[in-house]
Amino acid sequence: MTKMSSSRTTNVREEVTSILGWPTDTVAVDFVKQSSAPSRSPRIDCPHTIIIFIPGNPGCVGWYTRNLLEIVQRLGQGFAARGISYAGHSADESMTNVEARLKSGEYDGSIPWTIDGQILHKNAYVDHVLAEYRSLKGDKRRSLPRFIFMAHSIGCHMVERLCVLRPDILSQTVGLIHLMPFIRMKPLPLQAFPLNLGAASPDAVISITRGIMYILKSLPKPWLDGFAKLVFEDETGRDLVVQLLRQPTYSKNIDAQYSKQVSSLRYIGKSCPISMLYCGKDHWGPVFHQDEIKDLISRNVLPKNISITYMPDLRHDYVSCDHMIPKVVNWCLQSIQNTLNVIEPRPRL
Repeated sequence: MTKMSSSRTTNVREEVTSILGWPTDTVAVDFVKQSSAPSRSPRIDCPHTIIIFIPGNPGCVGWYTRNLLEIVQRLGQGFAARGISYAGHSADESMTNVEARLKSGEYDGSIPWTIDGQILHKNAYVDHVLAEYRSLKGDKRRSLPRFIFMAHSIGCHMVERLCVLRPDILSQTVGLIHLMPFIRMKPLPLQAFPLNLGAASPDAVISITRGIMYILKSLPKPWLDGFAKLVFEDETGRDLVVQLLRQPTYSKNIDAQYSKQVSSLRYIGKSCPISMLYCGKDHWGPVFHQDEIKDLISRNVLPKNISITYMPDLRHDYVSCDHMIPKVVNWCLQSIQNTLNVIEPRPRL
């Protein structure tokens, strides 16, 4: 997929990349210059800023590709984007059947089935992006690109953990963009019992979920598509949902544990701004989460460069609603512009 922008085109590459030995769906958005020779591939521009995107569950980056394309196009030359799915999370059933891969003895099962493993997976991906950039960079004197991390839901937790684990990556990072962040878990009393029960019996939850998915797999695909239409407006996202629901082996891959992350916000906020977008009626990022963060900022427990925006008309799964996506994209662009104006004041993009 390519689109024109001044003397360059924006090019999207969606491919499977081996990260820590696990085949993983990735997406890259770049400005490229077409070669005058038809036989030659387009030359990728070396960006000064790379947006690195980590999705929320179910961990498939393909849902967000068009968002990343629009953001890069509107930011202009000098920007690029990279996105990665979770290990073991894909519309391709051969990539989600983790148990079958483990039988070969060649794969580390902690990578797809634990939060720590998924964070190591994203850590290795950033190194992969840096290696790719170094291979493109003709002038060795040029500095490495700066990063803006963008994430959705539990992906925000992964970004924060990554930045804490890798001070070298944090030193290259100029901003974090959190979309409906699920960065800690403190459920309301009525929600606590079922969540705690599920956390205490993960094998039972996985077995029940797998049984449901076996039933769904046996149903005619048009039936599932009809059900999905009631929730998902976007046809691409709807197709992805139907494919995932028909993969019983996938049920184990989405089991995860979460923790409170006030300390990481404080640590990262000392180095770069963090912009957070919350939405209405969100069980994963409820209003009291943002209220607590605002209170911690007012008491100087958290730095002042953590900003919060609340849009009650949005949903946590905004990416499945066509009419919500432009609002989120516009907010992301404004947050990026605000971040860039802080580090180097410049005319509006």
